[in-house]
Amino acid sequence: MGTKRTVGKAKDVRLTIEDVFERFIGEKAALNKSPATLQTYRGTFNRFHKHLKSNGMDENIASVSVEYLQSFSKTLLEEQLRPASINHYMRGLLCFLYWAMEHRYVSAYKIRLLAEPESIKPTYDKVDVRKLIVKPARTDSFVCWRAWAIVNWIMSTGNRAETVCNVRLGDVNFSTTEIVLRHTKNKRAQIIPLGRKLL
Repeated sequence: MGTKRTVGKAKDVRLTIEDVFERFIGEKAALNKSPATLQTYRGTFNRFHKHLKSNGMDENIASVSVEYLQSFSKTLLEEQLRPASINHYMRGLLCFLYWAMEHRYVSAYKIRLLAEPESIKPTYDKVDVRKLIVKPARTDSFVCWRAWAIVNWIMSTGNRAETVCNVRLGDVNFSTTEIVLRHTKNKRAQIIPLGRKLL
């Protein structure tokens, strides 16, 4: 799996991969990428950079090739990481390195992901769900009531955890039975219905 990029002569500069990564992350921050996304990029890069240093690999950006990625992938496999986890790292590197290729810091090449065996994630059965939505007793703590409300919210709306955590009281309109979601993955505000049971 890979995306084609314009092939051209890499910039003739002596920049390290760390120098170029900081330029990449600076641009993404200026484009208002979410803190979680920036943190993911940085965590992925730090793991890859540690691999380069521990193996004595040239850190000049122009030297970073597909062989570097294959070496990194092999090391993660030897650490018994699942292909899905390794691909998580590879996708983060893919974003950074394709950006570096577009800006001609490095010559263009394709980045391929590992083959992942299909797996079905286990779901909660009806007994587990009933346990999660049992209404707390009046004497239960605030934390217990809050957890119950969040579980019911997620089950009713399907919202992502980060979206739920960013909802404010003013975003819930009881008279029109609507919820305004201001923090979504695509950064577009949404209005969703406030279902009867959740209400």
